[in-house]
Amino acid sequence: MLLLGGWLSCSPAMCADEHATEFQVKAAFLYNIANFVSWPNPIGDHFRLCVIGSNPFGEHLDPLIGRSVHDSILVIDQYDSADDLHDCQLAYISPSLQSDLAQVLTKLAEQPILTVSDITAFTDAGGMIVLKMFDNHVWFDVNTKAVNTAGLSISSKLLSLSSPANTGH
Repeated sequence: MLLLGGWLSCSPAMCADEHATEFQVKAAFLYNIANFVSWPNPIGDHFRLCVIGSNPFGEHLDPLIGRSVHDSILVIDQYDSADDLHDCQLAYISPSLQSDLAQVLTKLAEQPILTVSDITAFTDAGGMIVLKMFDNHVWFDVNTKAVNTAGLSISSKLLSLSSPANTGH
């Protein structure tokens, strides 16, 4: 597993103090990773980052609202479950849904939605990217099989930074 460099760690604008919280760092990661993924269909005017389940980020996603992702304006939507999910490009699946993870991933499978979580064994369950923290940096594993099934494409630059043991699920 590799530790990500500064371009995916917490930016000064998002994490004003030296001791950024875990979810400040993860919020910065979600924004940065979105710029290294290609979707099969045009995104449109709004890039939708959807949080499914309870929102562990608090206000830490707010600085992302209105930023540009693939020439679209980033908006953030909150959903209690995957049942009502629509028009999302990136779905963060909250640890609050761990007991329903298989059901959530089944609903999202084969849709062009990048699934990200910090639930242990998320990629083993069929999720696309699992986040892990170490020393205020994000480590991650990628399930390329799930990414390919959804018709998404992740930049080789980003894949080169993921854990080599977990990129071929």
